[in-house]
Amino acid sequence: MSTAITPTEHMSLPLAELRASIGEIVNRVRLTGQRVEITRNGTPAAIIVPLEDIKTLERLEEQADLIALEHARLTNNDEGNITLEEHLAEVEAGRQDD
Repeated sequence: MSTAITPTEHMSLPLAELRASIGEIVNRVRLTGQRVEITRNGTPAAIIVPLEDIKTLERLEEQADLIALEHARLTNNDEGNITLEEHLAEVEAGRQDD
């Protein structure tokens, strides 16, 4: 396993090796910010990421929702009114298309 990996890079690890050293891997992710890709039969299956990465992603998603909501408010007209729930459903559908 390489130790010269920046937080934006990640290492790849077979599932069998993860099972043998889960505590060490979790500590490495937590302490270094390194992401660990888990492979199954040589195919990427999942990634272990630091908790802070997930918190950042959630904040970005919330900001995107607020921007989309403000955009809808600014471009709204009487003929095209939709409910907040309808707008949020459209935003979520747009995310799933990405």
